[in-house]
Amino acid sequence: MQHIGIVYFSGTGNTWRVAEQYANALAAQQHEAELLPVESLDTSERCEALAAYDLLGVGYPIHFWRAPRPVTELFERLPRSGGQPVFLFATAQFDVGAAFDLARGALERKGYAVLHEARYYTGCDYYFSAKARQLSDEQIARQFAWIETDVREAVGDILAGRERRARASDVGRVALSGLGWRAYRAALPWLIRSWRADERCTRCGLCERACPTHNIRVSDGGVTFDRKCVLCLRCLGACPSEAIQFGKLTAQMGRYLAPGFRRTLP
Repeated sequence: MQHIGIVYFSGTGNTWRVAEQYANALAAQQHEAELLPVESLDTSERCEALAAYDLLGVGYPIHFWRAPRPVTELFERLPRSGGQPVFLFATAQFDVGAAFDLARGALERKGYAVLHEARYYTGCDYYFSAKARQLSDEQIARQFAWIETDVREAVGDILAGRERRARASDVGRVALSGLGWRAYRAALPWLIRSWRADERCTRCGLCERACPTHNIRVSDGGVTFDRKCVLCLRCLGACPSEAIQFGKLTAQMGRYLAPGFRRTLP
């Protein structure tokens, strides 16, 4: 039996749901898998403890054709390895650009052996969760059921030692993860100024506790959004009164968290 750590970053819960499917598929093969949110590995000492696992999985959503900042910062904190095996998985709307190439390079430079890479199409939450109004719980469950079939196949490949790579095309590498990412980074300081809490806010503090980058502060005077936002949209879906808004875009739009994800929030 192998002891496997599955590290994941998830804004609205899609990647968490896929990570949970990996854990279940591994458990069905008599292996022990533990889910580890990236936020719980916020120090070098905690990252060093990952060396105790026989196998590591790392999952994340694609943010503008790259891994989101909490994941790239995790890669920087990881200690050097003597060849610990790793599998990668990502959730995305469409092309992932060079996201896997960049993640693989960051890990291999530290001595990790990346054996398997898989992407899962779960839709794009940057449509401000329009699917929350368009899809029923049954339809969402059906979507994840299809993904679960692919996850079981991936776990079979991983346990059998079959390698899989998701390499980027030149277009994905240059136009998407290169120019597209730079445009996103240039626009991010302007975009994150659009967050606000409207008059429905009850100061419950859930957004502050749930924010993975500690970007939100709640006080008697209101809700303050700092500059550490990575646009993961977790606060948007988690707010029980739907008080959090992104400019004027979200006032009449739905909110989305993957089924079951709310119970994992602080």
